[in-house]
Amino acid sequence: MKKISIAILTALTMTTTSFASNFDPWKPVKAELKEASKYVKYITPKELKKWIDEDRDFTIFDIREPDEVTAMQIDWVDTDVIPRGKLEFILASKLKGNPNAYDRKNGVFVIVCKKGSRSTLVGKKMKTLFGFQNVYVLKGGIWGWLDAGYTVIDNAYHKKLKLAK
Repeated sequence: MKKISIAILTALTMTTTSFASNFDPWKPVKAELKEASKYVKYITPKELKKWIDEDRDFTIFDIREPDEVTAMQIDWVDTDVIPRGKLEFILASKLKGNPNAYDRKNGVFVIVCKKGSRSTLVGKKMKTLFGFQNVYVLKGGIWGWLDAGYTVIDNAYHKKLKLAK
């Protein structure tokens, strides 16, 4: 009986170890990002800076968490801060109250997060759930913006900052 118990325990341990060693938790996340990327366009920090300098008509959706936005934000007058975790609820509420709150057909929207992944997922939702047509994701997110040498606003102290190189 003891030998059978040891054999079963050994088999279970080997199966569990085998499953755990083959499990890649990033695989489904990467697959979801790949699928979502089909729904959005990407804009480089350089292109976005040009749009800002040309005073183009577009809205930035900064979908980072409030503390991330407080630490730094791109200086653009038409910015809505909507954390990713609340996006569907906030957009649904705004659009229910005013179906024309955003020009979802002709308006241009640039989504910003830390590195671009959250923005890609949000972009897909904006298109598929709410019918936004012109959705761009800032390539590299706010870190890509800083790496390109552009300034941000420090909302805690209301001053412009540039990443030290």
